[in-house]
Amino acid sequence: MTKEQPNIHHVERFLPERSFWARLFHRDIPSILVLTFGDTASRQTPYLFTQLEKKVGFISFNNNNKTREKKVDNDLHFKNILNTELKKYHKQIGFFRRPAKTKEKIVLISGLGGNYGSYYVVEAAQMLHNSGYNELYTIVQMPFDFEGKIRRQHAENSLASLDKLCIQLYIYNHAKLSKEQGELTLNDYFQKIDDDIVSVLKNILKSTIPPINL
Repeated sequence: MTKEQPNIHHVERFLPERSFWARLFHRDIPSILVLTFGDTASRQTPYLFTQLEKKVGFISFNNNNKTREKKVDNDLHFKNILNTELKKYHKQIGFFRRPAKTKEKIVLISGLGGNYGSYYVVEAAQMLHNSGYNELYTIVQMPFDFEGKIRRQHAENSLASLDKLCIQLYIYNHAKLSKEQGELTLNDYFQKIDDDIVSVLKNILKSTIPPINL
């Protein structure tokens, strides 16, 4: 696992565990890559990676600016970072080649509503779509009611953009779900969401499944 901190972006890679010979002879090349964006998804990444038995690669993007300024980075700069990270990842999982863009599944995970995740998950989806990745999946979490109308509007705007770029959306609406969970503590509630996302990722690995909107 390697870490880099380019400009406002904190990037962390979780690489699938593959032997020297598997890499050399291109055996069991992962057909899925997960990109996560923002605080919520970054928190989930290590758990998701472990639950998938470290067989799926993750690249986690988060805001490296401790002051949490609202200003976002230059779009071109982020696209360069994303492109570089994809090249590094594909080089590390196989010596000479990577899965064809048309066959590799990319899953984007983000909590929507905040400045970083809401913005850059859409930027990533747009770039990947324009670059020829045909199988883009998105798992998003919508804000709680107490987070306010502004975050809800940010989330709705991002969701509308993602709906045009990805073949399937998996939506966890916290405002709705939290009211249906009874006496669960907040930690237990988020653990339940994390475990459900693990199940979604496992099913995407196996085959295409219908989108969910919870």
